[in-house]
Amino acid sequence: MDPSQYYMTTLSNAASKIGPLIAYALVGYFIFIKLPFLIALKSQKENRNQNKDDTAPEKSAPTPFQEKIKIEKTFKKVKEESKQEKVEKEEKEEKQEKTEQKKSSPQKLNAFAIFDLSADEKFTKIQLKKRYYELLRQNHPDKVASLSSDLKKLAEKKTKDINTAYDELKKKAS
Repeated sequence: MDPSQYYMTTLSNAASKIGPLIAYALVGYFIFIKLPFLIALKSQKENRNQNKDDTAPEKSAPTPFQEKIKIEKTFKKVKEESKQEKVEKEEKEEKQEKTEQKKSSPQKLNAFAIFDLSADEKFTKIQLKKRYYELLRQNHPDKVASLSSDLKKLAEKKTKDINTAYDELKKKAS
């Protein structure tokens, strides 16, 4: 067998085996890649032509994703506004408390009334300390932490009053 004949037969055998594979690959490329691309391109051109023909093109309805984003933005705005309102309300309450404290400051706290003592009664520091801790257990703000903020503020005020009264009476105790 001549070498040129050998190469010719080998190449023709290889081509007969690889040829159908190449044909299938080309057909698949055109069907699955090129054809959908051409169809999409054609539909875009038709849409452009329709939009040019229409004098007033209609707005398309927003997609669910766009609606969701719009709702989230609205929710965030409402949330921020409510936070601002809360802060403003708290600031007003603090101002009111300060004005009330200024009004009540000329009237000195009656330390004896807070500790249920009479002015002429004698007491020791140990007795005073026991009464102080007892009053704190009853009126501490942590006891009402889970309840409304008004009750918590009231408990804080009462605790402050107890502390100032204790400081005053500590000086007078024997």
